[in-house]
Amino acid sequence: MREDELRSTLKKTVRGRVGAARRRIPRWWGVFLLVCVLCCGCAGLWPSDSPPKTTKPRPVRGEPPRTPWPPPVPPQPEPPALAPADPYACGGQEPGDDSGLGEIQPIVKIAPAYPPEAREQGLGGYVVVEIDVDPFGDVCFVRVIETSNRVFNQASIEAAERFKFEPPLIDGVPVPFSIRNIFNYQMGF
Repeated sequence: MREDELRSTLKKTVRGRVGAARRRIPRWWGVFLLVCVLCCGCAGLWPSDSPPKTTKPRPVRGEPPRTPWPPPVPPQPEPPALAPADPYACGGQEPGDDSGLGEIQPIVKIAPAYPPEAREQGLGGYVVVEIDVDPFGDVCFVRVIETSNRVFNQASIEAAERFKFEPPLIDGVPVPFSIRNIFNYQMGF
């Protein structure tokens, strides 16, 4: 008998919960639908059955149709956009061209160390480097343009990186520039 009592109690409990769930679903479902409708309606997301109405302006009788004044100008090709000058930019104009920079002299010019391998072999030569200088006169980049022997390249780059320049002024503003330097390597006589 104990088993029958448990079954009946269990059935009542399950029925009661199912019935309660059935009673609550429509209420919450209705609230959910109402919120959805309000949100979508306010956002204008409901599709419209008819296309939007557009009215074409009609000229008043007796008046000629108006043309816009002034007449539209045909589109012109846009000139290339110029980037604003970056005060921290490196390189730029080269002295010697028509840039108006004039003769640029370094404030600090370090002689390169003679590479030990070249000294042992009795080698001599030259390296031409191009040095990019920022508006503050500091070297920001060095590249080898021409060399007689690669053994001298690294020493030339290291020496050029320690140079310091007085930056040229254009309209009173220091500007970045590029300059070339030749390092000659000769064994002492």
